[in-house]
Amino acid sequence: MTLRANILRSFLIFQLLMSFPGVVLVIFASYSAQDELQVALLHLEVADFKQRYQKDPNARLPDSASIAGYVGLQDVPDTYRPLVQGLEPGVFQLKQDILSELADEREIRVIVEPLGEGQPSLYFISDIPDAEADRSAETNLLYLLAIYLAINGLFGTWWASFVSRKISRPLELMTEEIRSANTDDPETNLSAIYGDGEIGIFARTLDDKNRRITEFIQRERNVMRNVSHELRTPITVLRSSLSIVKGGPLDRPTYTVDRNMMEKVERAARDLEAMIEAFLWLGREQDDCEEPTDCSACVERAIADHVYLAEAKQLELRVDVDRRVTLPCKEQIFYIAVANLVRNAFNHANAGVVSIRLSGGTFEVCNDDPGLDQRTLAHLTEPDVKGDLSDGFGLGLHIVQQICDRMSWTLKIALNSNVDGVTASIAFY
Repeated sequence: MTLRANILRSFLIFQLLMSFPGVVLVIFASYSAQDELQVALLHLEVADFKQRYQKDPNARLPDSASIAGYVGLQDVPDTYRPLVQGLEPGVFQLKQDILSELADEREIRVIVEPLGEGQPSLYFISDIPDAEADRSAETNLLYLLAIYLAINGLFGTWWASFVSRKISRPLELMTEEIRSANTDDPETNLSAIYGDGEIGIFARTLDDKNRRITEFIQRERNVMRNVSHELRTPITVLRSSLSIVKGGPLDRPTYTVDRNMMEKVERAARDLEAMIEAFLWLGREQDDCEEPTDCSACVERAIADHVYLAEAKQLELRVDVDRRVTLPCKEQIFYIAVANLVRNAFNHANAGVVSIRLSGGTFEVCNDDPGLDQRTLAHLTEPDVKGDLSDGFGLGLHIVQQICDRMSWTLKIALNSNVDGVTASIAFY
């Protein structure tokens, strides 16, 4: 979950928790407003009657379902007379325990006010049954709660969204700055943009980290450039010398030329040159668009370069190569991948048959390698991991795995199910 979503969620949870006190206040305010309204209506009726009474002593008293007025204690009905007897002028709310003798519980308020000097008192009584009061209160309460929750929800959501956006926006902008940074030169200057505060501290830390990464990349580039330059020179000299020796007369009395040894040295020089190209390619971040590589020619060259290993063990080769297979990659890179698998198959085969197959989307090599178990097989593509009978450094399959990861290919190495041996395959799609 993103930072903005977390902040928004926290605000909404806080808002929900704070709504409970608000709901309680709304309920309290609703009932309080109802009581005050009831008393206000009584005062209005009293004032209206006194005004009319001054003009007409026979003015009619209010007599409705909710409010009734009486002049003098003798006019008060027997139901209410015991309740209002002895009350001084003022506003009174009659308790339910006083009304226990009534058939229905009531919410009764009474105003006692003198009609004039030497005249009897006015008794205005508001008698609303609880059921009606409850219905009215519930209706008002629902309206109030709906309004409160709507305003609270809309304002709270807007405020939470505004605050979360305000907090997370600098981090989002910083993320975009880092994502758009040049991978060849990742050094940034974020601290100049974001200033002080926690975001500024974070920006300065990232700037420092990126600066160190840039320096490290530059050192690695220098090392790779120097190593490739220093290795290319002796390889060039070696190959030139081999070509001169191969082109000279072989019956000179001063030395004897072993053609097999020369071919082996030449293959080693060619493999070393290809390995340098592969390492330099793996060290680059971006790839150039490559022309399609003839995969069948690479496979046949890999077999020809290492067939002497198979001949020394008298292995039977079964080769099935589809000459229509091409891939958009560097020829040296594809050659390194398949040559490692072919060389491993020849080196570790005990006897019998080695099968090599190139189809539309797969290159596969099978042999009868007896030196692998399931435990070693699970870590075979890791550096420095090799079978018990291997005399190599355990880097060949690790390099193949790196190439496959870079090209989005899939390398699989599995024990054969029907006979002892290993199948190594590369799926190109």
